Amino acid sequence: NINIVSFSDSHSYNLYRIGREATVFELKEISYKALYDAIKEKEGKNKIKFTIEVDPAYGKYHWDGHRNCNVKLSPEESKRFNYICPKCHRKLTIGVEHRVEEIADKARGYRPEDAKPFFKLLPLHELIANFYNLSLESKKVNQIALKLIERFGSEFNVLLETPFNDLKKIVKEKLAEIIIKNREGKIKVDPGYDGVYGKPILIDQKTLF
Repeated sequence: NINIVSFSDSHSYNLYRIGREATVFELKEISYKALYDAIKEKEGKNKIKFTIEVDPAYGKYHWDGHRNCNVKLSPEESKRFNYICPKCHRKLTIGVEHRVEEIADKARGYRPEDAKPFFKLLPLHELIANFYNLSLESKKVNQIALKLIERFGSEFNVLLETPFNDLKKIVKEKLAEIIIKNREGKIKVDPGYDGVYGKPILIDQKTLF
């Protein structure tokens, strides 16, 4: 009986850490009251259209595990080991998905009939960095991202709206394909654990960076 919203926490000045998540509204006018009504009411002249969020598996504590032991386990697997690391035999660092499973009162994949659409997107810098196997701080990664943003207006325009044929005029065709697959939710993420970020699996390259 509530609306779900999504917003970034601007915990870093870096371009690749800003605006990663968002709520898209459909408003008849831009005002505080219109925004308030859209969040409060499920339907009406002002409403939430959809949300955008980074795949939660990308987070540093999504699955259970031990970074020093290079052990990563799903909630089901860690339960089998009685929450003990199979290498060092100490307690595992329990991840977010484990906690979700503990408190969930619906089956996995449940979706209310009136649920708003949502996009799980990896940020533009992350896609470029993984495609070239470079760091997020790389000058080349930033140059390519800014070139796309300047040409198409914003990062979300690049990720959600820009046609494939326009993208491949600016970047390599394979990278353009990855941007489209990201839009379609077809890029899987190898989950993060115990302080280690998750890693996108770029399908065409069949390489896990």
